[in-house]
Amino acid sequence: MQNYNIKIATTIFAGLIISMPILASAKGLVPCDGPNCDFNQLMIMVNRIIRFLFIDVAIPLTTISFMYIGGRLVLYQDKAGEWKKAKDAFENIGIGFGIMVGAFVLIKFVLSQFLATGFSVNFLLK
Repeated sequence: MQNYNIKIATTIFAGLIISMPILASAKGLVPCDGPNCDFNQLMIMVNRIIRFLFIDVAIPLTTISFMYIGGRLVLYQDKAGEWKKAKDAFENIGIGFGIMVGAFVLIKFVLSQFLATGFSVNFLLK
């Protein structure tokens, strides 16, 4: 049991070390520095946070998850139960990422229609 706890602690520590560059890249999310922030700067900050969570966190995690599940599909192709679990996990990750992308595009589309005079396809650079 103690050996299992050491493995869990090591995995958590390694995950924290690997995620440090991602967290360090979040430094420029707040556009103002003090009580002089207005609504426009709040909206800029919200857009930066959403972009950070989507581009810098969710896409790499989805990619790593697909790679891991793909490895499990290759390694456990002889075991029907394990292969089915890996295939179901692959489908769930794909469906979850599809829902996330769909919600992101839908919200950006609706906001661009209400907040701007013209529609721009450039969702991620604003």
